Amino acid sequence: MLPFCVEPNADADFWAASKEVTFESQTVRVLDPADQLLHICAHGAAWDIIAPVRWIPDAVAVLQGAPRINWERLLLQTRRRKVTLLVRGALNYINQTLGALVPADVLREINRLDVSIFEKSNSSIKDMAAVTLERERRTVQEIEGALKRIKSGEYGLCASCDKPIPDARLKALPCARVCVRCAEQGSGSRSNGLTAD
Repeated sequence: MLPFCVEPNADADFWAASKEVTFESQTVRVLDPADQLLHICAHGAAWDIIAPVRWIPDAVAVLQGAPRINWERLLLQTRRRKVTLLVRGALNYINQTLGALVPADVLREINRLDVSIFEKSNSSIKDMAAVTLERERRTVQEIEGALKRIKSGEYGLCASCDKPIPDARLKALPCARVCVRCAEQGSGSRSNGLTAD
């Protein structure tokens, strides 16, 4: 279930703590909320060529929807599975971006956790997680900027030349702030006219 846990029975304790539920007349097993959150954070914060921002609403759904999260279990599993940097980055990102969804004492504890030798020696994990979280932060800002432009009636107008941005560009890049011509001329902002207002 996690990228670095590939030994036999690596997921056994996840399934041992899972619960049986009925979904559309079928009996299925669902993970303990702490394990589900760990899974979401470890995969979401891992580097991917496309910013996987979909992990954020999944994490929020668990944080807000679970009747109770066993934070001790989450911290134990984080250490045991050597995903401290990924989970730490994800939980801090959630709290910094969306408010206090994770208890302050849990954040203090995860920020104090020792990082395994495996994680320390594999600095690319840390670098990729940081890059991924930064890219997701920028993506959220771009979406927020587009929403502001929609409210103000400026969406679809080039921020540089004030001409309409072609529909094809907006379909390909819904957060685009500038038209193709201005983006090619570099008169937009940093990322081909995608940076939020």
